Amino acid sequence: MFRFKHFSRALVSAASCCLLVAGPAATALAASPKVAVGSDFIVVSHSDGSVWAWGLGNDGQLGNGLRTSSSRPVRVSGLNGVVDVFAGDFFAAALKADGTVWVWGSGGNGVLGSNLADFTTRAPTPQHIPELSGIWTLALGRNGDSAFAADTQGRVYQWGNNSMGQAGTGAVSGNAVWRKVPALVPGLAEVFALAAADGTFVAASWQGAVWGWGANEFGALGATARSQRGGLPLAVQPIPGATDVVALASLTINDDAQFAVQRDGLVLGWGTNTASHASCGQLPSGVPTLSAPRPVNGLNQIFAAAGGTAHALFLAESGTVQGCGANATGQLGDNSTLGTQNGKAGPLRVSLPVAAVAVGAGRNSSAAVAVDGSVWVWGQLSGGAAGNGGPSANNTTLQFLSPQAVVGELGTGRFNAGALASAPALYTGTQTGPLGRVNIDVGFSPLTEDIGREARIYLAAQLPDGTLYLFSDATGWQLYGGGAVTPYLNGVLSRHVALPLYRAADLSGTAGIRLLVGYGLGSNDEEAQASLLNRGTHGEALLLR
Repeated sequence: MFRFKHFSRALVSAASCCLLVAGPAATALAASPKVAVGSDFIVVSHSDGSVWAWGLGNDGQLGNGLRTSSSRPVRVSGLNGVVDVFAGDFFAAALKADGTVWVWGSGGNGVLGSNLADFTTRAPTPQHIPELSGIWTLALGRNGDSAFAADTQGRVYQWGNNSMGQAGTGAVSGNAVWRKVPALVPGLAEVFALAAADGTFVAASWQGAVWGWGANEFGALGATARSQRGGLPLAVQPIPGATDVVALASLTINDDAQFAVQRDGLVLGWGTNTASHASCGQLPSGVPTLSAPRPVNGLNQIFAAAGGTAHALFLAESGTVQGCGANATGQLGDNSTLGTQNGKAGPLRVSLPVAAVAVGAGRNSSAAVAVDGSVWVWGQLSGGAAGNGGPSANNTTLQFLSPQAVVGELGTGRFNAGALASAPALYTGTQTGPLGRVNIDVGFSPLTEDIGREARIYLAAQLPDGTLYLFSDATGWQLYGGGAVTPYLNGVLSRHVALPLYRAADLSGTAGIRLLVGYGLGSNDEEAQASLLNRGTHGEALLLR
């Protein structure tokens, strides 16, 4: 007998929000693969939903079950359906299409969540953070080991270190006190973009407004009251002058500089300018602080940005990459070591030989995924982060002044993260706990060309004998006997659709049931059902066990 209970209205409403995420207009370049750069390690999400990493691995940050380094890509264990990856200095995180969050590497300050959280803990394989569901994006701090997540309802959660006011309340915790369980950051709503540096943290809303919190000694929070050195940080507050923002990047340098990408593709900078960082070299270092957002000339048609310790990268719709900030180790990739903080006005163009679809910035190095799926790295790379298949000892350091391709996982050819044009739709799910008291999350990432189009979403359950049930808000679970298929949700497709279904539910007796998700394009049920069946945009998300 089929024993699923009806969804509560609250959960259905939450799932509906996941599809109708507001914010900027979707762009085809918003899909996977993605890349993130830590301290001498690099993480990439493949277009098939798998995750790969290489470089320094002594803290388990490669996620393959070992604590050893590798100079060629290794697969992160146990992950599928991943749509984005993130990296702190010594830990990493992945976001699945079902809205669940997975972390691995060093557990300093509680960033591994409630299950694993102390300075001595290392997680060499991904660990699920069960308190988070329906997550849209993440941001990981660098020096402070803190983490942030925004869900599809626009709420922001923080966990880990709070010594710099990461919790957003204006208070701090001692070095030995950290937050193991994610908790809401007060004063934020409708957030869809996040960036985290060392002492300052920023968030952008669906309407394009920006908030900041944390330290503000050097104006990283704009023209608000400055915090004193050693004094209390600032609670969440708006940053005047930062409007119509669709993406953010933070630099962890001299109490932080910030960049914001606007909907029209232009870029604003503010905060620390003691070495001309926030101005991208366009104002002298004698102007130590930009207390109000200022346009960065020369950056146009930008849709994504990535911030490292002292440099930032900007990705244009054309696939070109430009950079601002430090370049002493070649991290701006322009075949020089002269950065925009040395009187050389930026932005500088990275000498990538192919168009990029994703970029990442770390301490002294950078990376990009190209439109053909190849991955490129440049800057100072140690511990195997060069991805050249050579020695991966910690004392082996290479410096690339221009991008170099990463080798394949077998040490030959080029690593391929999947060409964007052929990226498949992903269907995935997560079961947390036994069926007697279980959390269930499912979700999917649509085909790249379908992002931003009107669609109907379908949710089904298939019993071991092949019997099929469909779910709709109006009728709950109903046996399917053929004919019209009732949609579960409808709206405009975002880059991933997370459906948090059950929390602490008793689903005893449902082992062996397969949860299926799918979508069809169209403005009415008939068009959408035809699209679903003709294009085959459906798949198994989760087998209950």
